[in-house]
Amino acid sequence: MDLIELLTDYSFLLNSRVFFMLARELGRIVAGGQVDGAKNQMRHIPLPDLAERYLQDAELKARADRLREINLSEYPRMSELNAFASYAYRTKLSDWSLAE
Repeated sequence: MDLIELLTDYSFLLNSRVFFMLARELGRIVAGGQVDGAKNQMRHIPLPDLAERYLQDAELKARADRLREINLSEYPRMSELNAFASYAYRTKLSDWSLAE
């Protein structure tokens, strides 16, 4: 697995509403409903080990490959990011209350 690809995949995960919902739930909220992005606040939010998960789950790797393909011409839609993130966290997209 190429490091640049892995970092790109983490950018997909971190820019999803799924991750934002986890950050709101497990992190500290500051004025205006924003999440405190300080290191000591963000360390409580679990991140899946994508490199390890790719070895265990070929479907997750295929999803990441598709997102990277899309990313060559345009940034993936939020629904695509959310689907990837929910699968990376081993949940169903329907488990999340997301406003698309």
